[in-house]
Amino acid sequence: MPKKRRIAVAINAQHPHTEDQQLYQGIRRYSQDHPGSEYILTPFITEDLIAASPSKPPYDGIIAQATLELEAAAARLKIPVVDVWRDSLLSGAVPCACPDFKKAGRMVGEHLISRGFENFGVVVTQSSQEQDEMCGVNVYAEKPSFFVTVKEHGFKCSHFTTLRNFIDNAQAWQCWCREIRKWLIAQPKPLALFVPQDFLCRYIADMAPGLGLNVPHDLGLICAENEPNLCKLTRPPTGPAWQFC
Repeated sequence: MPKKRRIAVAINAQHPHTEDQQLYQGIRRYSQDHPGSEYILTPFITEDLIAASPSKPPYDGIIAQATLELEAAAARLKIPVVDVWRDSLLSGAVPCACPDFKKAGRMVGEHLISRGFENFGVVVTQSSQEQDEMCGVNVYAEKPSFFVTVKEHGFKCSHFTTLRNFIDNAQAWQCWCREIRKWLIAQPKPLALFVPQDFLCRYIADMAPGLGLNVPHDLGLICAENEPNLCKLTRPPTGPAWQFC
């Protein structure tokens, strides 16, 4: 009987985000249909690789939310790596299997346009490459994203950038609340708003009544992370794709 290939799975399977758990579920389903390999969760793989001998590599391949340190350690042992973390900033020598974020943004734009909105906006988190690609505010490429799709249909799109540390402390949080309220009030209504990060979208939904905005009539909201618990918080619940439109 041929020896099974050992494939390390270096992702955070205990991460609360649905994206990581669904990634692991997909790997497990693939392994059931392809019994020639065994897939092993390895949360501290970089340390394992550094300690390993080149004459006896511990794995035949690695699927990872890869870091530069992991890339270097795997290269020393000549172990192929597939990166599944779009923001990992690797050298480019490692193949990356990631969602088509531009297509996701385009689908959001087309959906909101189909709902009859003529005013659009995005709320993005600073330095998030995934959100940049989906929204298209800071990335210009051939494939249309949300921003490009809206413009192609003849509409304008404004944007608000949220600092990554907006919830690190009370002062940062209060500052964000003031600024996002001012920005929302200044936008033409009804407004279709794409907020890729689910919790940010939830915060804005909670703010809307205090600003006199009815969801979805004055403010149409859609996000992209598909957290199931947040989906259930909407009235009525909208299923796996959380949106208010």
